[in-house]
Amino acid sequence: MKKRIKITESQLNGVLKTFMMEQSVDLPARFKEIPGEKDNYRSSQPDMSQLKYILKNYPIETVIQLNGCSTDEKKVVEKLQKKYYCPDAHDGFQKDKGYVGTLDEVLPILEDGKTLIHCTAGKDRTGYTVAKHLEETLGWDKDKLWEYTTGFNSWGGDDGHICDPPKRGEGTNKGYIGYMEAFYPIEEWCKKYDPDCKCEGCKPYTWRGIPFNVGGCENEPPNNYDTTLPPVQNNKK
Repeated sequence: MKKRIKITESQLNGVLKTFMMEQSVDLPARFKEIPGEKDNYRSSQPDMSQLKYILKNYPIETVIQLNGCSTDEKKVVEKLQKKYYCPDAHDGFQKDKGYVGTLDEVLPILEDGKTLIHCTAGKDRTGYTVAKHLEETLGWDKDKLWEYTTGFNSWGGDDGHICDPPKRGEGTNKGYIGYMEAFYPIEEWCKKYDPDCKCEGCKPYTWRGIPFNVGGCENEPPNNYDTTLPPVQNNKK
């Protein structure tokens, strides 16, 4: 015999309101709740009408913008009495740790919860910071983090940004590997996902004056890429 579940009229109205809102509003791309039950969300860059809607209808008290500071976005957030942060997404890179300066600023905010974090596309800068957050709060292992993160971006696959980094200027953009280093050092990743060293990103190279994959792909000569180009445009606070 099936049991009937009783709900109050207010509960029913709340469910219907949420359903109607999500059907009628065009939310930004990749707008998703972050695992962990902290009321954290991630997305691509919302326009100001989308941002107002999200802040009024979701339990969000803080916005982190990783693609530079926007006066318009700051005004919208603070007018609704929320907190606004725009940290440099490429602060303090360290080998095997990623952008530790950025993470030191962002992770405590995500730990507090009720935060929307976004960059331009919601893929890469948002991706590495959210992955590190999930590692520290939920204890996800590197491979689970990799699977989750690449569900939002183009890092995976033979022609993905890790194996075949897109060109930037006269060099090769290894910045995506720099992002991944926050939760999965490239040497460890290559041993598991590229044991035959077919990926360009797994061959020895120097990026920003730091050697990568030392001793890997011994038959391949080291390639010295331009160490002066950042992976993407640096953000200013």
